[in-house]
Amino acid sequence: MTKPDTIIFETTDTGYPITVRQAADRTFSVRYGKQLTTNLSYEEAARELGYCIFHGLACESKIED
Repeated sequence: MTKPDTIIFETTDTGYPITVRQAADRTFSVRYGKQLTTNLSYEEAARELGYCIFHGLACESKIED
């Protein structure tokens, strides 16, 4: 039986929900609103999460871009 993905981070502070999951094969996925990016390495997931957070904060006018 395959172990289900584990949610390792969630937030709604950026207007849309952001969720990071880790799969049993040690890859990651990042969901931002309806956008889902899968099969990411640690470094790719960290970069994608940063992009999503900054985009959300800019959309919420919490930072100037």
